[in-house]
Parts: sequence; C-alpha cells; structure tokens
Amino acid sequence: GLLEALPDEVSPSGTLITGGEALLGEALATWRTAHPDVTVINAYGPTEATVNCTDFHIQPGEPVPSGPVPIGRPFWNTRAYVLDNHLRPVPPGVTGELYIAG
Repeated sequence: GLLEALPDEVSPSGTLITGGEALLGEALATWRTAHPDVTVINAYGPTEATVNCTDFHIQPGEPVPSGPVPIGRPFWNTRAYVLDNHLRPVPPGVTGELYIAG
C-alpha cells in the first residue's frame, strides 16, 4: 500500500501525484489519515498516449471515495470520449471504451 511505498521520511508535504495503476480509495484512505494536508492527484494516461492526459484532484479535507478513484477530466488541449463498439458516444454511466484525442 501507500504506507509501505511512501514512508514518512519520503512522503510529500504539499502534493502527491499517483499514476501507473488504478488507485483505490481504500488504499488511499489510511495514507490520507496520516497526511491530511496533502493534495492528491490521481493521474491517468494509457500507454498509447505515453503521457498522462487526465487527472482527478482530492483536496485536503475532501473525503476519499471508496472503490476506484476517478481518473478525472482531460488536460488542456485534450479530449476524452467514452464510445460504444460503433464509435458512438455512450450516455453517462454506460460502459464503453475510452478514446483520447488532442
């Protein structure tokens, strides 16, 4: 978990940016208890994009969601679409494939 990966002597004092794999709220909650004043940014970027292209900010004092932490909104000059198998946008809450443009 984050407590093992980020012991107190290397924990950030202002902002923690996570990425590389799905972040679960349960994994973050205990760490946030020990570091309540740190802003957490969950960054997302598929291998095909080679860089992060979305992020979700959790400000100090905000509750940590349970389950997967959202990947957030696209960066400036980037668009994210959730499309069906016919490349049509799906309604909010409907499962589809994530497409990144920019």
